[in-house]
Amino acid sequence: MEWETVRKNFAESGACCLVLRGEERYVSSERGIRPLLGWLRENPRFFENACAADKIVGRAAALLLVYGGVRQVYAETLSDGAAAVLETYGVPFSCGVRAPFIRNREGTGMCPMEQKVRQADTPQEAYAILSAAVPV
Repeated sequence: MEWETVRKNFAESGACCLVLRGEERYVSSERGIRPLLGWLRENPRFFENACAADKIVGRAAALLLVYGGVRQVYAETLSDGAAAVLETYGVPFSCGVRAPFIRNREGTGMCPMEQKVRQADTPQEAYAILSAAVPV
């Protein structure tokens, strides 16, 4: 799928998160990693062969997307940690803005989800950590 198609669909959706898989289109207005975790809880391979677009992708979101088998990622804002994860797993990505890390909602420090997975070595480990941290 071309980057322009993903970006255009994302912009038109007005969503916080959009997933395109073939002809299927999933959108969520939930912020943070909650929509990603929700989809993965329903189907651990939810992102397989899919293109995902999100307003903000930090290391936590990148690890979840890789865990689910994502093919391509677009983020309006992408952290350096997320870029490193996507590069490590060979997932092409594009972003509007690159940031050293994702800030918490108050803007006073690092996003708590990004902090939780700082030491996670694999997408599987990150999924376990984040699933325990975020209730259904």
